[in-house]
Amino acid sequence: MEGVEEQPRAWYAPGLLRRIQEARRFRPQPVPRKPWRQRLRERGLHWSVELVVGLFVAVVAVSLVTVALGSGAVAGAKQTIDTGVNDGGGTMVTGPAPTPDCIAAPIPGSTRRVCTN
Repeated sequence: MEGVEEQPRAWYAPGLLRRIQEARRFRPQPVPRKPWRQRLRERGLHWSVELVVGLFVAVVAVSLVTVALGSGAVAGAKQTIDTGVNDGGGTMVTGPAPTPDCIAAPIPGSTRRVCTN
């Protein structure tokens, strides 16, 4: 019977029950998988190496993100804080505050004058 391919049989052909039983014998029924929450609840939460390392990585990641966002927010706030200067005509000119050409306390050797106000 070499080279002879088996023709598909109709469902109503004799031997259907035997063919179904043979197919089931070679293909075991799948075991239903429980959700991970239920498996953890049954097993109980035990400290393992994976859990400790995962917790450590999570804490480090959160702290790094917090530092990155904090420093970015501070840098962004420093750039966006502009002192409004009124030009006298009722319009507000935004930009960095002008640096006065005087100093609060006299410094020996300095070319700047001492502020009076």
